[in-house]
Amino acid sequence: MSTTSKKQVRPYNYTEIGATKRTDAPSPMRRGYRANEERIQIGSGQRRWEHAWKETLSWGIQRKSGYTVLPFHPPQPHPGAHPAPHAAEPTPELAREGMEVLLQKRFGPLRLKMPVRVVYTIDEPARKGFAFGTQKGHPVSGEAAFIVKRNPDDSVWFTLRSLSGPGKGLWLFAHPMVLLLRTGIRNSYIKALAGPIS
Repeated sequence: MSTTSKKQVRPYNYTEIGATKRTDAPSPMRRGYRANEERIQIGSGQRRWEHAWKETLSWGIQRKSGYTVLPFHPPQPHPGAHPAPHAAEPTPELAREGMEVLLQKRFGPLRLKMPVRVVYTIDEPARKGFAFGTQKGHPVSGEAAFIVKRNPDDSVWFTLRSLSGPGKGLWLFAHPMVLLLRTGIRNSYIKALAGPIS
């Protein structure tokens, strides 16, 4: 008799799923949540556009901002295989809806682990990106969207849209510290896309 195992899905730690997708009207927000949107030109031309959307969809923004990007459910090694003791960080595939990733980043003496799941993706000829939502165990709760767009005048723009609030449990008390780090994190995202093209 065979049994079928299901992948256990870690729940979101907020209820406004998809809140960053709507731009025509504000989504309902609980008390303590903040909505924010920043839009900045990161360059122009075909090379900048290709660099921007490829970095965005392959988690390059996060990696170049100092995050380690790890899949929650990496492929299992072949029976009998012996993985290297210091294996390199796996190259993440393109973001897709439902994809679960563990982001890790060191802030001073702290190394934070941030589980997220891709809520939606955007794949249009001149507009691409994705949004992830925070999951149980994340220091904050909410959603972040990373969107790049190429305008008819050949300029390339990056939009960072977020809905964020305090985390759960003990993380509730750490939220003021998280707010202090927010500006540096956003600047690192912009630098990842506007920097030199390799």
